[in-house]
Amino acid sequence: MSVLSRLAKPTPDTPFHIDVSWWDGQIRDFHSELRELAHKFGLEIPESARHETIDSIDPLTAQVTTISALQYLVQTQCGNHPEFVNGNMSLVDAVFRALLKNGNHPMTPLQLAESIGRPNQVDTILRTLGSRQVYKGIRPIELVRNSRN
Repeated sequence: MSVLSRLAKPTPDTPFHIDVSWWDGQIRDFHSELRELAHKFGLEIPESARHETIDSIDPLTAQVTTISALQYLVQTQCGNHPEFVNGNMSLVDAVFRALLKNGNHPMTPLQLAESIGRPNQVDTILRTLGSRQVYKGIRPIELVRNSRN
């Protein structure tokens, strides 16, 4: 795999997701972020959910992935709250929450813009998330796959 293909610029058709492995070695970890969201929305976290994993099945592709029980609880319990994604939060926070709510299934900038209620900000989402800076682990799916080759 050439360096150029790994550094290709994302396009409006590029799907993004939360690369949970990005959080390894960060000052704040993914599960701390999830626990903060759970607390913010009044979700009681059972002790068992702190360390359990579950299999998540993509309803479109039937692909099975393993996620933390905490991520599943935030997705299904907090994600349904009307204020989980709102117009008063930063773009990055809104996209992060939209991806969580969507089971971290990859979404294009257009899908993300619609999901966060900012349909006129597709280009802003693409510029922000498609830059070299990674925010909250949100990365283009193709670049994540290519970087592992």
